[in-house]
Amino acid sequence: MSSPPRRSPLQKGKRDAFDSSASRLSRRGSLLSRYCRIWPNSYSGTVTGVILLPDSQASNDSCAQLSVYATVTDDNGQSQRLGRAEVHRGNGRCSYSIGNLPPDRPLTLHVESAGMTCGNGTSVAFVSQNQQTLSLKNDQFVTRDFQPQCSATTSSL
Repeated sequence: MSSPPRRSPLQKGKRDAFDSSASRLSRRGSLLSRYCRIWPNSYSGTVTGVILLPDSQASNDSCAQLSVYATVTDDNGQSQRLGRAEVHRGNGRCSYSIGNLPPDRPLTLHVESAGMTCGNGTSVAFVSQNQQTLSLKNDQFVTRDFQPQCSATTSSL
């Protein structure tokens, strides 16, 4: 009777490493599925738009001075930030996008500027044509543009 072929230590090490990686992936997959059931963050609402800049602030780094975010008021009356925001520069204005927003929640959009001023020296605020809160449906894409206003200190949609 013949014995099974002997494996070299190198082959055994590769097999053990493969088995170990496979079990880690299996555990990671089950943890991920449990995590997704506990924290179902499949929000896909997006708000995007353009932020016009005051003429005195149309420089290359002016978009970096802007902070754009969405908030929702919780049951305790506290305001909480939601979503992922990005701001990009282009042609004397900034474009923004806030993704991962939940459906069927009244959202308020905010644009804040750090140290940005108008040509007359007053602080700048950014306002939208539609200043009311908005609620998104799942997978909904909404556009809101903001313009500078040189007399107020804060702005929100």
